[in-house]
Amino acid sequence: MKIIKKVKRACTNVALIGTSLLLLVGIHSSQAAEIKIVSPSSCRNREGEGAVENCCPAFRYQQVFPAEDFAALGNQPHWIVAFTWRPDQSVTNPLTVQLPDVQVRLSTTQRGPDDLSLQFDDNLGSDVTQFYRGPFITVADAHSGPGPRAFYHVDYPAGITPYLYDPSKGNLLWDLIAWQGESPARADQIPGMQTALYVSDPLGSQGQRSPAAVFQFTFIPMPELSNPTWSGGQFQFTLTGETNVNYVIQASTNLQSWTPLATNSSPQASRNITINALNSRNFYRAVVGPY
Repeated sequence: MKIIKKVKRACTNVALIGTSLLLLVGIHSSQAAEIKIVSPSSCRNREGEGAVENCCPAFRYQQVFPAEDFAALGNQPHWIVAFTWRPDQSVTNPLTVQLPDVQVRLSTTQRGPDDLSLQFDDNLGSDVTQFYRGPFITVADAHSGPGPRAFYHVDYPAGITPYLYDPSKGNLLWDLIAWQGESPARADQIPGMQTALYVSDPLGSQGQRSPAAVFQFTFIPMPELSNPTWSGGQFQFTLTGETNVNYVIQASTNLQSWTPLATNSSPQASRNITINALNSRNFYRAVVGPY
């Protein structure tokens, strides 16, 4: 006889089938699609009316983005899989910007736009994660006419580590160190919004207030796990998420330590997953893998 018992735990459901456990996470993935959000939201459709020209020296830069700018996420955790920023309107010709060695970290912080500490590390949240480390290339297309520019096209040749951001937990902090500087670039800024820090030293611990740049973040929802069955030492369930995204299936006996079991990518949004499940009691989840 198959027994299914669902227990509510924070933002997840835990389904008990026989002697095995499956952790069901996230929102219903029939809504799954890339979500692009511009922050600061006040400049979603207008120019920031300021510009910064960066060139050459190594530096560190940090900016906070208020949780309310991410209302489109429905107050649910989503994976950040890309970011970019907007070139200033004065950039009318194609422009390629190269940063030979850049480190980007993301975290959830309780610091707000109005109370950033001048000490960089004081602003980092406890979940600080290295999102990217390696060469970084951005390309701006030719542009003319009114209105803000299209965002830089970004390439991450070293691959990113997706970051799970939950706007209900706090604001988003973006921390960049350009270890070898960058080639000339012009970014759209908002002079009246001092929500960033800058120092022309990659090892600098303290920065000075700087105008906010206009960013765009790309999110994908957490996958949905459903239809669990267990038979003959194998566990099968349906994973519904994004097409052609790497999902890593992980197992745990205590919901604290997780072990990767398999990686799945499919051109279909929904796919059946079968894994060996010899232990009498296990939790399973799917997380976004290398992107």
